[in-house]
Amino acid sequence: AGVTFGNVEGRHVFMGWMSNWNYSNFTPTRYYRNAMTLPRELSLKHNGNHLFLASRPATEVYAARKQATEPVDIKVKGKAYIGDLMDGFDGAYGMTMRLTPKGNGEYGFRLSNSLGEYAEFRFKPTEGTLTLDRSKSGKVDFSERYITTPIVTPVPEAKSYELELYVDKHSTELFINDGDVVFTNCVFPNEPYDSIEFFSDGKNLKAEDVTVYEME
Repeated sequence: AGVTFGNVEGRHVFMGWMSNWNYSNFTPTRYYRNAMTLPRELSLKHNGNHLFLASRPATEVYAARKQATEPVDIKVKGKAYIGDLMDGFDGAYGMTMRLTPKGNGEYGFRLSNSLGEYAEFRFKPTEGTLTLDRSKSGKVDFSERYITTPIVTPVPEAKSYELELYVDKHSTELFINDGDVVFTNCVFPNEPYDSIEFFSDGKNLKAEDVTVYEME
């Protein structure tokens, strides 16, 4: 249910409907029902075998960035935790980082809050996939058709991954390697996710240039 826009300086700007007819009428929100994605710029790329449609945040999204934290580098041996991500951002923020794994072990990160609710993003190199586990993400029992088993998307093999993550009060939008992969999901935590925990089941994981942005 996407909408594209013309008259935008030759760009192909797209916004998607961020919901699912399986449970759209039952989402546990009070003042609104569902939402649209961030605006995205569509382009064609070639991966050496075939063309594919890439989708990166529109230029206006970057212009909406305000206060930013100092970039940090983290070497993950097992787990590494960062709290107080928002620092007054009121539940909506952006993050950028570069993940470089060592070995073929699974790795990723959890967004969490003080209630113990979390959304876990897990890279599985041997399967070439990224999964989201939202079984403990907050409100999950509002519909039998809200999927709590891990959601899977394919991720091309790469030495490292540049991630752009946008978190709002009921959504996560993850862009990988300049929009080569986009992973958008709805979650319904009882309070905003304000912490991130990196983990690695194999050898070390580098999380570099981890930066958090306040969004207008």
